[in-house]
Amino acid sequence: MFNTNNKSTPLKRKKLTLKPNELKDEEFASPVKRRAKMKMILKTKKNLMKTTKMKKKLEMMRKMKKN
Repeated sequence: MFNTNNKSTPLKRKKLTLKPNELKDEEFASPVKRRAKMKMILKTKKNLMKTTKMKKKLEMMRKMKKN
């Protein structure tokens, strides 16, 4: 008789196919980690937008001072 309880789940199969240096897929990260990662990405995008806006403002101010 065969033991049918020993089937591998998709998660186990996915873990076996990952390369050692490859990052885990987003779907297997815990929701808390995924949320934290998204917050970090959004925060960096927001900061980048602020710096680019400031650079543009500074350039405009410099041009106005030259005239």
